[in-house]
Amino acid sequence: MDTIKTLAYAGLGLAVQTNEKVKNQFNELVELGKKSDLEGKNIVGDFFKTVDTAKEDLEGQIEKNKSKLYDTFPGLKELEEKLTESYDYCYRMMKENSKSFTFASNYLDNLQQRSVAALYAYCRYTDDIADDVNLDKEIKIKKLMELETQILNIKDLEFNDNPILHALKDTVDRYDMPLSYLIELINGCRMDLEITEYETIDQLDLYCYRVASIVGVLMCYIAGSTSDIALERAADLGKAMQITNILRDISTDFAMGRVYIPMELREKHNVNLEDIRKNHVTPEFINLIKEETKRAKHYYKLGEEGLVYLPDGFNFSIEVASKVYAEILNEIKRMNYLILGDRAIVSKRRKVWLTFKLKVKRIYFKSPFGYLHGIGVDTL
Repeated sequence: MDTIKTLAYAGLGLAVQTNEKVKNQFNELVELGKKSDLEGKNIVGDFFKTVDTAKEDLEGQIEKNKSKLYDTFPGLKELEEKLTESYDYCYRMMKENSKSFTFASNYLDNLQQRSVAALYAYCRYTDDIADDVNLDKEIKIKKLMELETQILNIKDLEFNDNPILHALKDTVDRYDMPLSYLIELINGCRMDLEITEYETIDQLDLYCYRVASIVGVLMCYIAGSTSDIALERAADLGKAMQITNILRDISTDFAMGRVYIPMELREKHNVNLEDIRKNHVTPEFINLIKEETKRAKHYYKLGEEGLVYLPDGFNFSIEVASKVYAEILNEIKRMNYLILGDRAIVSKRRKVWLTFKLKVKRIYFKSPFGYLHGIGVDTL
């Protein structure tokens, strides 16, 4: 199979069909691309020119409409600029604190990426209140109560000096997000203030739901897919990621006085806190980590089953995030589970490679060569 025909059938199958002309020309491409290499090359070139022209026309129309709006509503431009600054602040916060989240968000459109950044910044902002070592517990409780009040009244919130809440308000309004989910995240951070050592798996699962599953659920609102099954699978993926976080950060959390590995699980495997304090990896500790790894992978599998309920571009971004996070578990295994006093990290190069593999899979899925899926792709 020559390169041009492969492009015509597979690669361009992922092109955004900007308007009817692009759609018709793509259909023509599929038919005529079967012919000679030279003809195939010409059609490929014409197709991309049409896409670029349609995109420029669309952007031109948007700018003209914006100018009309600015003339009609003099204060609109300033409001838009302030909102853009708030979203940019959230994105910088996400970029500085979560390489994996930022990496995965690069595959969303601009509006979705801004909203995801606002959601991430809110999660980080809430979590930072609970983790601030310079604040007394009573002050943290008060700050979380104040934040809860702001969230309950966020639809009436005017622009203020908090860029995170400014961007979050716009996101909540745009996607009609239930405020109860945002409050649950605050409740998760309250658990960090009240519980320093988890006793049961059920107790830990509630924590995971509040601080991570909720994020997955809210992402569904940004994606525009809020069926019960989509929300349930998103919650599963959030739980998988939080379990992964806990396994990665055992020593870091212990240094902060928190033990997320439940007593129920530690007693089952005969793992004591003194070994964790001394960074002593025992065979019993390894067995515990293997069990929790297996549990996390179970939820990753459930979570990825929910990708079919999300729109194409969005589900690719979520799948990238899932694979990158799940790779932390593989890295833990490659470290022979010697994770006490160390941290499993997925390199940028590895993230790019995982994303490339997913992209190749999707090209085959969406092309007439779909039957080739699985032949060599999964073993890249």
